[in-house]
Amino acid sequence: MQRAEYTFDPPTDRGRARRDRIIAVATELFHERGFYATGIDDIGTAAGITGPGVYRHFGSKDEILIAVLDRIWMMLRSGIDDANDLDDQTALELFVDTHVRLSVERRAEFSLLVDDLRFLPDSYQDLAHRNSAIYCDAWCRALRGVRPRLAVEEANLMIQAAWRISAGSADAMTASGRDDEEVIAILRAMVWTSLVGSSVHG
Repeated sequence: MQRAEYTFDPPTDRGRARRDRIIAVATELFHERGFYATGIDDIGTAAGITGPGVYRHFGSKDEILIAVLDRIWMMLRSGIDDANDLDDQTALELFVDTHVRLSVERRAEFSLLVDDLRFLPDSYQDLAHRNSAIYCDAWCRALRGVRPRLAVEEANLMIQAAWRISAGSADAMTASGRDDEEVIAILRAMVWTSLVGSSVHG
């Protein structure tokens, strides 16, 4: 799974900290207001710098959103890397746990990946689709290792449905007053059951 190449690469810790601050506030603004309704000046004000100062760290507003989405790809990639030496069931459990936890703890980024990817250049959309395919293939290998009678197409459909369970339920459960850890535990069991048919997560 890959990340995009950016216009600027801060050479100092201070520059990297400022860049991280811009990404963090932009994530919340894009999620709350929408990508098009958020301006560079809004991001700069929220980050504590002037709007033009943002351009010392990013070439465009598109590039900021790309950086937000890249963070999710890198987090998902870490789950694939961690699963390399695991048996199929343990790998699938890790994928489920990582995905559900991120869908709850990183709701804004996941929402932007689903809703706002279409606003970005075709080149990045292509990269995102390649990353998604790599991610799905890793899940598919683990799931078919646990359930070897599943055809690839069937496994892929089940995986896509499991992701929708996670994404579609996180906000509703959180709004009900449950804390994140409780929501994660419920969603983890739901997703696992949808894939395997019985919960090992309690």
